Amino acid sequence: MEQEGEEPRLLMLATIREYGLEALAASGEMESTRRAHAAYYLALAEDAELELLGPQQAVWLERLEREHDNLRAALQWSLEQAGDEGAREDERGMEIALRFGGSLREFWRVHGHISEGLTFLERALAAREGIEAFVQAKALIAAATLAYNQSDYNRTETLCQESLALYRELEDQPGIAHSVYFLGMVAWTRGDPPTARTLLAEALTLARATDDEERAAYALFSLGLVASSQGEYARARALFEESLAIHRTLENKRGIAHTLSQLAQVLLLSQYDQAGVPSLLEECLALSQEIGFKEGIAAAFWLAGQVALGQGDLATARSLAEKSVALYKEMGHRYGTAESLAALGKVLAPRVTMQQRMHATRRAWRSLESWASSG
Repeated sequence: MEQEGEEPRLLMLATIREYGLEALAASGEMESTRRAHAAYYLALAEDAELELLGPQQAVWLERLEREHDNLRAALQWSLEQAGDEGAREDERGMEIALRFGGSLREFWRVHGHISEGLTFLERALAAREGIEAFVQAKALIAAATLAYNQSDYNRTETLCQESLALYRELEDQPGIAHSVYFLGMVAWTRGDPPTARTLLAEALTLARATDDEERAAYALFSLGLVASSQGEYARARALFEESLAIHRTLENKRGIAHTLSQLAQVLLLSQYDQAGVPSLLEECLALSQEIGFKEGIAAAFWLAGQVALGQGDLATARSLAEKSVALYKEMGHRYGTAESLAALGKVLAPRVTMQQRMHATRRAWRSLESWASSG
């Protein structure tokens, strides 16, 4: 037995576990036990979902990571039940699978289990017919979030349009805002700033109308991305600072870290207040490491590498760029991988021959072209 705060955690030797499984099968209690196991972990996932955007974020993310194998077992059971036509009505296997997927989105996203989560959601969504509309819509937007993180913008758009249609039928304003938000992000990544601004402004209005501060903060954040991409650095900075203030009020560490990295990038691009960039990146990295936010860690490494390069510290710049590339690749984050490879190419260029420099540049551009063609 291990103690986790006030709650004990029971561990089991592999040999005893094997004997227990054999005994359950022999007694005919295997299915009822797996059902109870799945019900417990679905309740845990849904409880955790409510905490993953607030001050207890790190505690709950750590708990879900500790229970990852149990969650996987419960997820697998739910898919097995969903595929069994005879058990579907009694066990509601498909509904359970979709509820799991909708609840675990932030865990998969923050801890970098993006491919795993998306694979599960796609399998569950393939047979969602007849399930309650709200459950379907929530799973669809969860899958859209993960597809966006992998730069699969066509799939993101399809999933968002499906979730939006369901949320409109339900007259669910927060759900509508969420779907519209990601459609705005897809427009931005496709190089359509006017459409992106319109959709993100709509998402912001809807979020504010329902007092959804979290969604409002992300809409402001994304409007900042659009402004930055258009060279409107003063506006981008103001939007990021407004978003950051909301995230700090909510004590959403992932939101704080994510916004800090973008604010630091704007300061670098605009060459304004360069002295403030290291402190922003230090806080971003510390918060990201605290909650295991791999994208935040990778972004902090990438930007810190740019700072080191500007200071002529090529060894540090290369080390940080390589760490960033490795993390982005691990997550399947193609956009981040492309940008960090391009950064690595810049670091290598001053130290190599012209031929080697051209090779490094071509490598970076191939990565960027691969990302662009995915959208």
